[in-house]
Amino acid sequence: MKFVPVLTLLAAIVVAQAQPPIAMAAPAAGAPAMATGEVLKVYKKEKRLLLKHGPIKSIQMDAMTMEFSVADRTLLNGLKPGDKIRFAARRVGDDYRVTALEVMK
Repeated sequence: MKFVPVLTLLAAIVVAQAQPPIAMAAPAAGAPAMATGEVLKVYKKEKRLLLKHGPIKSIQMDAMTMEFSVADRTLLNGLKPGDKIRFAARRVGDDYRVTALEVMK
């Protein structure tokens, strides 16, 4: 009986290591599911994005078009209007911030 938890832990480690890497930035472990959207504008200097997005369950937001700040300017590298993305967002005070994203192919 004592070996069952150890085997479960080892199996979880093997499965976690088998996951493919994400293109740009990945959400932290245990993070909510990512939302989808389309990039309408990229404001590199202001570290902001204008997105047309679907529902974002993690912040209880319906589908709409709005601006988001980005947690890290490097998330904007190579991003252009028309790109379809998957992203994670969270509310920070009165702002909504993209914390991770990947361009969908």
